[in-house]
Amino acid sequence: MHDALMPSLETDTPTRSCVHSPALFTKPSRVIVALDIDGSVSPLEMPNNRHPLKELEPDWGYRWMRWLPQSLGYGSLIAEPVVRLLQDLQAAPHVDVRWHTGWWTQAWALNSRLRLPRWPMLATEGEFLRGQNSTDIRQLDWKNAAIVRTLDNLGSHEQLIWVEDEIEYFAQRDHITDLLDHYPQLIAIQPEAQVGISSRELAVIRAAARL
Repeated sequence: MHDALMPSLETDTPTRSCVHSPALFTKPSRVIVALDIDGSVSPLEMPNNRHPLKELEPDWGYRWMRWLPQSLGYGSLIAEPVVRLLQDLQAAPHVDVRWHTGWWTQAWALNSRLRLPRWPMLATEGEFLRGQNSTDIRQLDWKNAAIVRTLDNLGSHEQLIWVEDEIEYFAQRDHITDLLDHYPQLIAIQPEAQVGISSRELAVIRAAARL
């Protein structure tokens, strides 16, 4: 069984931002990491230039990156420990990093800014386009469809880590609890959207990916 609240690896204080499964305690031969950008790798923009992540992690260094020149004025706050996480995921031979974001292939611009190779998308183009062409609440179901397809094709010693700030949305729409119970190889991590990946999620991702 999964736990609704997951203790931080550094403290005994539970955080609702993480949902996990027993896969955290295994030693997989291969780990796929599916990463969202807005609300995960980078916090969502807040009014009045307020950055809750800086308040939560005042000792971290930060970069303000304009990685999409075609989107005038758009930038992302990215913490240096998160940059190092992305670099370490790329360097680990047993880790396969995939983007799982509505930015789709525009995410490759962030790879370029961070001097990382382009990571493939977890979703197929067909899955993504079906989501974009939807006119109702099912618009985001393309993410869950790609997760389920990936899980169905995992080997017995492989694991999927899904980092997504809208896990609660999927919990209501697609029964993430049942998904976790059905797929013990899934670790689903939900950062708070206004914060993104903090030290709590960072520790869990590093432990789960065996970095």
